[in-house]
Amino acid sequence: MDLPASPFQAYRQHMIPRRDVLEGLFKTGMAALGSNMLGGTQNQSTQGNTVFEQELPPVSLDHWTVTAVEVNYPAGGFSEPHRHPGFVIGYVLEGEIRFQLKDQREKTYRAGQVFYEPPDSVHQVSANASSERPARFLALIFKKPCAANSIPN
Repeated sequence: MDLPASPFQAYRQHMIPRRDVLEGLFKTGMAALGSNMLGGTQNQSTQGNTVFEQELPPVSLDHWTVTAVEVNYPAGGFSEPHRHPGFVIGYVLEGEIRFQLKDQREKTYRAGQVFYEPPDSVHQVSANASSERPARFLALIFKKPCAANSIPN
């Protein structure tokens, strides 16, 4: 039996739509994060709750990559304004994050909440909302492989 030389070849052989693969990976990752945060689930029934739903931009995703980046902000920490060439889905793991895209009002996201950044939107504010406690989030950055994860604005 010939085995595929790469996961990409295995994907092409079975013709699973890329969007289905990405959706499955994202759901699996978010479920794993949630179960780790909530503790063990021995002898408990499993329930699923939708925490986020977002229509995605009209891109084909052919030859795109997804990069998972854990962003850690110390108390009072922040990032300079920037943008991402693709789109970003973020999940707050700890603390509270202040978030604002250009021409939108500022929002605060807490642990367990999800945010979305459309392609090429300017991320005006990305900061820890607390001056006393750390905050961190997981950013899933979807982009073309040759593009940078983040571009200063």
